[in-house]
Amino acid sequence: MQNILSRCSGLSLLVLAFGLAGLTACGGRVAQTPEIAAACSALAPANPALERLIEPEGLDQWLFDEAVRHAVNAERCSRGLVPLQEESALARAASLHGGDMVVHDFFDHTSPVSGRTTLGERYAHTGVQYSRAAENLATISLYDFGGKHFNRRNLAACDFTFTEGGRSIARQTYSGAARALIDGWMDSPGHRRNILHPGMRRHGAGVAFKPDPEICGMLVVVQDFAG
Repeated sequence: MQNILSRCSGLSLLVLAFGLAGLTACGGRVAQTPEIAAACSALAPANPALERLIEPEGLDQWLFDEAVRHAVNAERCSRGLVPLQEESALARAASLHGGDMVVHDFFDHTSPVSGRTTLGERYAHTGVQYSRAAENLATISLYDFGGKHFNRRNLAACDFTFTEGGRSIARQTYSGAARALIDGWMDSPGHRRNILHPGMRRHGAGVAFKPDPEICGMLVVVQDFAG
């Protein structure tokens, strides 16, 4: 069992991977086998809807899951690894845990919610079958600050700028948030191992909105894997 806490690229990241035998760093790029090359070639192009701005009052869980999986598979395919498949039960487990963290005000892989305390319990709750499992957590701002200094021009209106008199900073798009998350996780050894683990085959991601009066809200993200 490993428990790694780190910060990178403006993200708050926590990862726990359990039941993973024979972990490897998977850092380098290797030649794709014909089978993996075919699977990567068969992936659908990015959905144009991923460029939609994230609305805190109407989070699209399916679209968020697709955005994160698309970014993950770009990393895996570039390194000769089989792309991960969508699994609604994994996405449901991730979404429930993200919502629980917001409602019960915690940020951890161990939950106070009965029946969903551990990752294994959460998988059982949504019907996930697995021989290995892992989970990444993160928080990211609703607005696309990109780790840069910003000004609060009108906090009541959520009007932020990078420079005085500059353009307002937009909310994250689904694709932009996913890319920022994956970039941050790939800079962290524990998260990177989960994303690039060769034994993982299925993926699900969930997101919940957490109010924050200083920056008009955060996104609490859960990424679940199964092999």
